[in-house]
Amino acid sequence: MTDDKIEKFYCNACKGETNHFVRGFYEKLIVENDFWLDNNLLIIECCGCENLALVKKTLFSEDVYQVGENERQGDWDTSIYPPVSYRTIPAWFDDLPDPTLQEILKEIYKSLQTESHYLATFGSRTLIDRLIVLTVGDKGNFFRGKQALIDEGKLSEHEHEILKPVLEAGHAAAHRAWAPSKEMLTTILDTVESLIHRLLVLPKLTEELDEVLR
Repeated sequence: MTDDKIEKFYCNACKGETNHFVRGFYEKLIVENDFWLDNNLLIIECCGCENLALVKKTLFSEDVYQVGENERQGDWDTSIYPPVSYRTIPAWFDDLPDPTLQEILKEIYKSLQTESHYLATFGSRTLIDRLIVLTVGDKGNFFRGKQALIDEGKLSEHEHEILKPVLEAGHAAAHRAWAPSKEMLTTILDTVESLIHRLLVLPKLTEELDEVLR
């Protein structure tokens, strides 16, 4: 049995809120005139998967309010490191045949952790640019490359129609300061990743399967 305090936090490994042991705690109270700022640092360990994380909790004196005659509560600001990731990198990431594509995808997922939706959206458009070069070669500009995908039968008209709003989203993020909601960004990444998986990953995996069966 452990005497460590147990609190609920989001676990990046379990992908949900779970019970955590508080393995370490440090508090620093800053007071200036009639105001104060309470800083708490916690080392936490998931009770299930044993994943470790660092939590910073801060409470400003002006964010404390009365809830009863003798009780007061505060709105704590809580941040976790490594940052919370609501989406995991694809399981086929290591099967990508291009290091540059892997680096772009990794940067997109880092931007998701900091809720940098502009960067993630524009990065998705960059993924498509790179995908075009890898599948049909450098055609001089994006639109020629996209047409080459269609002409060579790698992108159907139906897929092209699905891809259109994704491409427009990347353009809007870069030129009109538009950022999608988390749900919209999920749709964008689902669309782009499915295309990458079909055009680059599956051919590589089926080729390896064919070699084993020979």
